[in-house]
Amino acid sequence: EALNSRQKSVKGARILVLGVTYKADVEDTRNSPATHVIELLLGMGADVGYSDPYVSRLHLGEGGRPSNGRRLDSVPADPDNLNWADCVVIITPHNLFYLPGIVSRASLVVDTCNGTGSAGEAAGKVFKLGVGDVARDALEPSYDDP
Repeated sequence: EALNSRQKSVKGARILVLGVTYKADVEDTRNSPATHVIELLLGMGADVGYSDPYVSRLHLGEGGRPSNGRRLDSVPADPDNLNWADCVVIITPHNLFYLPGIVSRASLVVDTCNGTGSAGEAAGKVFKLGVGDVARDALEPSYDDP
């Protein structure tokens, strides 16, 4: 939905995921939604990178998931990578991420955890899941209830 608001499809979009651990400021990726989100985005044809200061390499396709053991290496959440991304998706708001600077630099942000707070709302380019018009999971295809 966030990309559609910019007349952009997920297919071919460059998406930078911030934080892949199950909670902020830890190294544990067990039960983190990040691998599922990344695999969904890859399956939809997105070019996905991730940044996490606690996880240097992410192994996809574990636990019966379809990515055939693909590995991704973390990249810094620096101006070059933020400029590269059509959309930044914040999954785990580590304290090492300077979120006001990230929001300022990124062209579009999907905040899944309210990590941007009121500053994100004021920026006008932050979509928050579960808030307002973005109440559905913006990363999965939507299905109408019967």
